[in-house]
Amino acid sequence: MKYTEHLKKKRNDPSWLAVAMKEFGQKEIPGTKNNPRVIEYLKSTASYLKKKSMISSVKDITDEISWCAAFINWCMKQSGISGTGTAWALDWRKWGHPLSRPKRGCIVVFERRYKQKGKYIIAGHVGIYLGKEEDKILVLGGNQNNEVNITKFSTSKEYITNSKHRLLGYRTLSEIEDENKQEDKKPPSGKGKEGTKPSKTSGKNHGFSQKEGDKSSKDSGKKHTFSQKEGDKSSKGSGKNHGFSQKESQKFSKK
Repeated sequence: MKYTEHLKKKRNDPSWLAVAMKEFGQKEIPGTKNNPRVIEYLKSTASYLKKKSMISSVKDITDEISWCAAFINWCMKQSGISGTGTAWALDWRKWGHPLSRPKRGCIVVFERRYKQKGKYIIAGHVGIYLGKEEDKILVLGGNQNNEVNITKFSTSKEYITNSKHRLLGYRTLSEIEDENKQEDKKPPSGKGKEGTKPSKTSGKNHGFSQKEGDKSSKDSGKKHTFSQKEGDKSSKGSGKNHGFSQKESQKFSKK
């Protein structure tokens, strides 16, 4: 089987990816029989299927119904996460938050086109991003050649010759997962709240009170075991006296 090395669980994998990987190899049954597992995927979107008059009851579900979106919804449901609840892949464009660049486990959405009676019909496809190989991305998804597998897709946002898909974007559950976006939000070094007032906060940062800090020029030798000369410099160089640089004392984390 292709690309199975990507099915090894990694530390930061989202819960829905772990669920999806265990379904690898599930496929439709040719003919009139149905794979019960695929039926389970589709049941996660049963309300939508009824609303669209695609079925009148759950008993009408067959594995001939397009199930890529149902598969992702089912994986989310098993993880205790709300998906889109629909069998329409393009609805995943609005789920969660966009990612500026993909990361393993994020949702990837494509527009799909096919010809019917000489005209192009627009639909969609959705799967889970696993990684990159050359200029293509590896996607774990359902209903990919009628099964759950890993397939390579182009990253082109335009239809190229003979292509059936074009990339629309990547989505994830929480905005905080977009590491690239978080980097852009970080303030320049030394401009945070703590960094702008080192003279007032340095006493607290290094284990003695503000009052004691103000008295350092008179009695620092007695109370803090460093010289008069060093005490005079404490407001400027307290970071150095305590084993780290002034830059380091100004750093802070939003998280």
